Amino acid sequence: MKSVNYKIEVLTENCTGCYLCEHICPTGAIVMEGPKSAALAVVNNDKCVACFRCVDVCDDDALLAPERESPLVFGTDPKSAPEADVVDLCHRAEIDPDKMVCPCSMTGAREVAAAILNGAHTMADVALATGVQSGCLMYCFAPTHRLLKTFLGVAPMPHSKNQFYDTSYVPSDISPEVASRYPQFYIAEETQTLAAEAAAQKVVPV
Repeated sequence: MKSVNYKIEVLTENCTGCYLCEHICPTGAIVMEGPKSAALAVVNNDKCVACFRCVDVCDDDALLAPERESPLVFGTDPKSAPEADVVDLCHRAEIDPDKMVCPCSMTGAREVAAAILNGAHTMADVALATGVQSGCLMYCFAPTHRLLKTFLGVAPMPHSKNQFYDTSYVPSDISPEVASRYPQFYIAEETQTLAAEAAAQKVVPV
């Protein structure tokens, strides 16, 4: 869950229509409108999670980040989806249900899983439903992407020209043949431990 205290405003006189802000926005909150040769950035602040990537990428000082009149909260109650389904999705993605997925928004795996089960089926949808991708993006992308890919059965596609790299791997993705070549990394042991923990935490539906 993320409480957002800032919004984005556009200085149209500075905007050169480069499209960088549109391409980098994780939620599709900022888009370019008008003919390509004279397009200007337009912001839907109801979808802005205040990650400030657009401000960082703008070379023309066309974007400002003033405070909102009142905070906007992005979040999903982990209990809004059946507990058994939440835990099952986390375990199938080989992610601890109690893992902190996004330290920047204090969003846990259960909240992300619940959002996905409730209908958030793109990375942008999950960001708007939980507040992930609103900070550093160093830690939350991989586990969020993995949970979504596990649920969908295919890798989620970006909403813009961003590229998603499928680099979220866990020990069980490594074949036994490869693991046996590197015993110093205890890959087989780690895989067995994760499987045992998942079995111990399994929730039986009532």
